[in-house]
Amino acid sequence: MAFTIKGNGGSIEHGEADSFIIDQENNTFHLSGEGATDSTVKYKVKDGTITVDISGIEHEYYQKGSKAYNKALQQYK
Repeated sequence: MAFTIKGNGGSIEHGEADSFIIDQENNTFHLSGEGATDSTVKYKVKDGTITVDISGIEHEYYQKGSKAYNKALQQYK
């Protein structure tokens, strides 16, 4: 999944939904989109890594340019 975050919202380029709204107070994403069931999921953020369970399996996503992102790239080379 690849996504872009701007302010309190985001768009998903590849994934289970088209867009999401971020609730930073409750650490949740509200997912929505064509062909997707509206849902709210919890997330965690630490050191450039977002951990979220969108499809029943918890995954980590990395902020582009962060240390975590660069470390993950090295693992897949």
